[in-house]
Amino acid sequence: MGILDGKVGIILGASSGIGWRIAERFVEEGAELIIAARREDQLAKLAEQIGAHPMRCDASEYDDVKALADAATEKWGRLDFSINSAGLNKPSMIADITPELLHEVAAVQFFGSYYFMKHMANAHAAGGGGSLINITSATAIMVPMGLSPYSGCKAAANFVTKIAAREYGTAQVRVNALAPTFVPTAMNAYGGMTPVDDARVDL
Repeated sequence: MGILDGKVGIILGASSGIGWRIAERFVEEGAELIIAARREDQLAKLAEQIGAHPMRCDASEYDDVKALADAATEKWGRLDFSINSAGLNKPSMIADITPELLHEVAAVQFFGSYYFMKHMANAHAAGGGGSLINITSATAIMVPMGLSPYSGCKAAANFVTKIAAREYGTAQVRVNALAPTFVPTAMNAYGGMTPVDDARVDL
């Protein structure tokens, strides 16, 4: 028996890195999952490996994230947990940043976090409660040169997570942020410096 036996939930950003490993461990502990990301080829590999239900979802698309929450509610009638591990990091010094780069990162890391919190927390509340976790980053509380697009969005997500925790607390929905330090995934393999296994490709 596992500590998550009988629990059902969603992991967004499961096609690589931290999300991939969370999905593996949660299934090992007995959870039933919908795994989601943009990369359907990688989702198919993970789904076959762990027996989860794959679903394409672009974290930056409001309707995609709503459809993901709706799919869980339709499938199970409730949602016990939801984890947002979708990530996009494009390093740039502020002096060199472009609107295109900033908007691309913010679409996933900032607006995507809002969409996820709204749709998943609403689904949790409708089902009587649950746990929502945003994977943010220790860089959001550090001062890393060259990471202002990513770290700035993660810092904003940390703050909005606190507000969401207050707003949804009365509905028995716990909203938390988990801020890892450096993890050797493909997203963090700047210029190939970090060895990663071939399953953990970019989202």
